[in-house]
Amino acid sequence: MRTTALIALGLSYHIQHVAAQFPPKPEGLTVIKSKFHENVTISFKEVSMAPPQHNAHKLTMPQPGICETTPGVKSYSGYVHLPPGFLDDGSGEVQDYPINT
Repeated sequence: MRTTALIALGLSYHIQHVAAQFPPKPEGLTVIKSKFHENVTISFKEVSMAPPQHNAHKLTMPQPGICETTPGVKSYSGYVHLPPGFLDDGSGEVQDYPINT
């Protein structure tokens, strides 16, 4: 009985750490299909300011989005999805995997 409880406790500990390795699914994405290739997409979202962080010792002020510090300028973050075979150039190298860049 005690061994079973220890195994269950150990498994729950490891499951929490494994699940923590994956980021949450993004929300609020805009996805645009390419006009030039039906399987190429661009996904992006506006990156808002980070809220103030309250700490026992200090308060940090809101920070602008990714890399942008100019007031009034919007920040965006996203990916371009290229399907398998999109970058094949005829050299014999086969791109048999998707690319997200």
